Formats: sequence, C-alpha cells, structure tokens
Amino acid sequence: MGANDGNKGGIGPTLYLESTPLDADEAFCTDVFDDASGEYRVVQFTAAQSFESLRDALDVQLERLHDPSEAAVIITTPQADEEATTSEVGEGTPLYGFQVDPHDLTGISVAFSRLIEKWDETEGTVKICLRDIESLMPYHDDDLVYRFLNTVLATLQGAGADVHAHLHPTATDEQTLHMLKSLFSRVIDPETFDETKDRAGGTPKTEETAEPSKPDDMDATTAEMTDDE
Repeated sequence: MGANDGNKGGIGPTLYLESTPLDADEAFCTDVFDDASGEYRVVQFTAAQSFESLRDALDVQLERLHDPSEAAVIITTPQADEEATTSEVGEGTPLYGFQVDPHDLTGISVAFSRLIEKWDETEGTVKICLRDIESLMPYHDDDLVYRFLNTVLATLQGAGADVHAHLHPTATDEQTLHMLKSLFSRVIDPETFDETKDRAGGTPKTEETAEPSKPDDMDATTAEMTDDE
C-alpha cells in the first residue's frame, strides 16, 4: 500500500446501519469490490463463519468480479487456534485467514497490523469491511469496544485503507449506538431510503459526523485494553 494509494486524505470510514440480516449468499462483503480495478486488496472482519465457508463463497463471487491481488479474513471464534491459514481463490489470489478469540481484542489488532505491515510497500488500495462489530459486544463492555474500534479505525485510516463497517442498531442501546456512530465520518441508514430520495433517483440517508478522534499510540491503547480485560 504505497504512500499515495488508498484513502489518505479521503472522507474517512463509513458505517452502514443494517435493518435486515446481511445476505447469506454474499458471505464476503460485496462493497469492497466497488470500483475495483488494477491492484487492490480486500480484508473482511467477521464472526460465526468458518474459513472454509468464506473461502468457498469468495471463490464463487470472484467468478463475476475483478480478482483482488490478495485477500484476507479475520474471524472471531471461541474455538480460535494460533495458526494463520493460507489458501487460494479466484485465478490465483492468495487468501489469508486469521482466527482470533473474541475476548482477545489485542489479537484482533495484531492481525490487522500484520496485514498492514505486509502490504505497506505494495501498490494499489486496501479495502476493509468490519462486518460483525456487534459480535464483540457480548464479550466486552461498550466503552471498551468503542476504544478498540477507535484504535483500529485510526490505524487503518492512517495506513491509507478504505474502511467501512456494518452494524445492526438493534444489537445495542441508543447511547452506545450514538457513541459508535461518532467514530465514523459517514453513517448511512437504509431505513430512511424512501424519505430521502433525491433527484438523482434516491439514496439512503447519509449522516455526516464529526472527525473521529485518533489515539496517538496504538501500542499503548491496546495495552490499556488488555489491562481492562
């Protein structure tokens, strides 16, 4: 990910509020393939899916898409093992898999950092989907999840990645939802689609938010999160 690539200087991360379950036929988020061309890499953070099911789903999706140069999945599961997995999808695209216990926020941060470091000198963009952020909430208090996301988003944005997340508002209370929304530059709510149609044909409501705060030291923040646990 070269210094002039990705989303450096861009609009910041986007949060999609979901009113219905995400499409099971699209186990790997299709948003990361929007406007895909040339060299690009994709990452999905998810829960409750196996590496094999994600690999097979991505392989099918790539039959009709421009293959990324590399792809990765970070899967939270209580049955996580320590080993990273490597496979292949599409027409020779490497797929890396990391399984991390949902209790281990530092381990999740490390998985993202490993990918960012691996791709630091590569050309093209990195597109990242945080698909199941509410899956962390049963394991941690809301403030800790907020601080974790703040750290991860700042790190990924600082590396020039194009980041978006999906969240079901019903998974949390109004106060926590407001707190999490504050981390994103844009919040898109499909529930308001009918009320916010514009002359171009209609788009979901887009809510611009304040610039999210950025921690100065990721290592210090992740250490603090580990201490809290």
